[in-house]
Amino acid sequence: MAHNGMPPGKTWESYAEFMLRKAQEEGAFEHLPGTGKPIPGLDEPYHEDWWLRGFLKREGLSLLPDALELKAELSREVERLWRIPDECDVHRRIEELNDKIRHANARYMEGPPLNLHVFDLEELVQQWREKRLNPCARFCERSSS
Repeated sequence: MAHNGMPPGKTWESYAEFMLRKAQEEGAFEHLPGTGKPIPGLDEPYHEDWWLRGFLKREGLSLLPDALELKAELSREVERLWRIPDECDVHRRIEELNDKIRHANARYMEGPPLNLHVFDLEELVQQWREKRLNPCARFCERSSS
C-alpha cells in the first residue's frame, strides 16, 4: 500500500475517481442538505468579494459606519411598523426606536453626523391607522414611485 492509503500503481486521478464511485455506490451522497434546492446566489451578479458579502450577511455584520448603519436600521424598522397588527405594539415599538435615537444622539458615532430627530409618535400611529384602513396604500405608494 502506498502513501496515504493509495494502492500502488494508481494515479491520484484514478484513485480519486475510484473513491468517489465507491462512496456513491454506498449512498454517501444521498440526503445531503440542499439536495434538490437551487444554489443560493446563482442568479445574482458576480462580485469579487462574494465570500465577504456572504460572511457579513451570515454573521449579521456591516461595513457601514455606525451612524449609517443606524439610519438604515431605522428605515427598515419603520417599514416593519406597517405590518404590526396591534396599535399598542406599534406605540411600544416607536418608543423603542425613539429611545435608540436619543441614545445615539447622546454619544459619538463613527460616520457622518446623525442629525436624527425622534419620531412623532402620534403622526406615525396615524399613518399606521390609515394604512390599516387602506391596505393597498403601500402598494399604491410603491407603484407610483
